[in-house]
Amino acid sequence: MESNEQLREAAISSLKRKQAFWNYLWIWIAVSTAVVIIWWFSTPGGYFWPVWPILGMAVAVPILGYAAFNKPGPSEKKIEQEMARLKSSDPN
Repeated sequence: MESNEQLREAAISSLKRKQAFWNYLWIWIAVSTAVVIIWWFSTPGGYFWPVWPILGMAVAVPILGYAAFNKPGPSEKKIEQEMARLKSSDPN
């Protein structure tokens, strides 16, 4: 039963990371669009300052994407090793 609970917690954690990635991506797109619109109405053709907040926020996109979609879970071998370690240290 405990393994099912751990699997459930891992699944919930994975889904939360994926949702955080998509939320951040949409926020990044909205902010990028907003600063470009502000630039366009305030100084069209002038120095394109929106590049700095766009690039600043872009740094987090691949980091969050990796954490959400490529973060490897524990291998079956490591799980079995940990289970054996816990079993051997069990005082019962």
